Amino acid sequence: MTLREFIAWHPGQALDVMTPEGRAFLEPNHIQSLLNGKAVIVCANGPKKASLVDADQMLGYYVISAYPTHNLVRLNVTYDPIERQEARYSELIQRRLSL
Repeated sequence: MTLREFIAWHPGQALDVMTPEGRAFLEPNHIQSLLNGKAVIVCANGPKKASLVDADQMLGYYVISAYPTHNLVRLNVTYDPIERQEARYSELIQRRLSL
């Protein structure tokens, strides 16, 4: 499942996304901007190492794990299509996907 597909399954959900470039925190308004083609700020180890990731690249990442917390879902994503076969989802996410 790509990040774009995950967002479609979980509309209005805040996401904490760990990418190969670093971490991106996406609130629902940021997600809408991402879907509209706007680049996302990804932070590797603090604001001095922040960079922009293109929207198409970000939305094309494969989700390899998803765990809901209090107000958001924590995701690990990768660009390697082989790893997507080993995706791990928490029980809550698995129930939502099976509905």
